[in-house]
Amino acid sequence: MNQPYKLISIPLSHYCEKVRWGMDLKGIEFTESPYLPVFQRIASKRVGGQGTVPVLLTGDKVLSDSTDILHFLDTVKESPRLYPTNEAERKDVEAMEELFNSKLGPATRRVFYYYALPDKKLLMKILKPMSPPKQHFVFGVSFFVLSRLMRKALNINIKGLMRSKERLSMTFDEVEKRLTDGRPFLCGDSLSAADITFAALGAPMVLPKNYHIPMPELSELHPDLADEIRRYQERPGGQFIFKLYNEQRRVNQESPIAQ
Repeated sequence: MNQPYKLISIPLSHYCEKVRWGMDLKGIEFTESPYLPVFQRIASKRVGGQGTVPVLLTGDKVLSDSTDILHFLDTVKESPRLYPTNEAERKDVEAMEELFNSKLGPATRRVFYYYALPDKKLLMKILKPMSPPKQHFVFGVSFFVLSRLMRKALNINIKGLMRSKERLSMTFDEVEKRLTDGRPFLCGDSLSAADITFAALGAPMVLPKNYHIPMPELSELHPDLADEIRRYQERPGGQFIFKLYNEQRRVNQESPIAQ
């Protein structure tokens, strides 16, 4: 490969964090093209994506699903593997990953943005790291319109909030059942796509320190969101996320930003 892979992302996105973690773990070089929410739709579709991120450009492929990207990474560099070669073990990893993709990821995003979107100052601060300056300026000037678009696209309302809180609790319950036997990882004896997906997609409700960009302090958040996050930080599943980030997440701060 003459040129590194290119990742089109929203820096704050937990699905993009999932992909970065996989690439950093394997030591695969890539450049990153960061976009703010809403702006990513144009960038994604321009290269053949679906309007969502992450999108990974490999030179001959356009991969626009985080799970497809992790599977692809195992074909690029075999070790360390994200999916076991044993069929039964691989299916277990894939089942857990699908649970987190379909339930946990949308739920954490909806709960976080429900409380963060009304606070322009906070959201602009959270979105600033790695943001293209022009986009950050336009986002600020057009905040009312763009935040409404985000609410509509992500179905952010009180009904969605309550449903997401239920899904969050149920997903953590499922993980914590597995952790009761003292296992170090969710599936098998080594880090897998299941662990990475749970930690990355659960991060907005735990706020690990080793996230790709700085997470806000609890004191900066809406009191209801801060209380919710404290509860998840104290749960065994939240402690497991902290452990994975502290012991397994090695952020590559040298990945260049594509222009």
